[in-house]
Amino acid sequence: MRVGIILLCFAYVISQFFRSFLAVLSEQLYLDLGATSDDLALSMGFWFLTFSLMQIPVGTALDKIGPKLTGSLLFLVGGAGGTIVFALSSNPLHITIAMGLIGVGCSPVLMGSYFIFARIYDPKIFASLAAIMIGVGSLGNLAGAAPLALVVELIGWRSFMLYLGLFSILLALGLYFFVKKPRKVRKL
Repeated sequence: MRVGIILLCFAYVISQFFRSFLAVLSEQLYLDLGATSDDLALSMGFWFLTFSLMQIPVGTALDKIGPKLTGSLLFLVGGAGGTIVFALSSNPLHITIAMGLIGVGCSPVLMGSYFIFARIYDPKIFASLAAIMIGVGSLGNLAGAAPLALVVELIGWRSFMLYLGLFSILLALGLYFFVKKPRKVRKL
């Protein structure tokens, strides 16, 4: 299960990355696709909208089918799929659709981790585990700034997004193989 939690942590880093990366790509997206700041604000809004609307179905899915299928399937279809749609975009609408998909893909990551923490670890350390997850996930915000600008300058935004999409596919497969539904359920 430890490998699964580490993979969920990586997925959460990517989720946090998606909260900040559009600002770095804004100039390239304007030059290549004509995406204005209003277009990008709408796209980011769709990320937050789909992410938040998915929380109730994600909670139900975690209870019914567990974090393995919930996390891996949504991260594969939404996270990886949305990232690839983003890389192949030819207009601002495609960016908005991609960000909506990515929001769906990122929606189960943190809650899946909390689901596992709450069921297999002592309640006394839940807050510490949650804080570690949030703290490590914040690296995604940092990666969405200067490091992203450097990588985009070297290989371009489309190539970067394709590589991120491929990495997300591998991460989703890792979630499928290493995240398990907790067997031990802590009694309240």
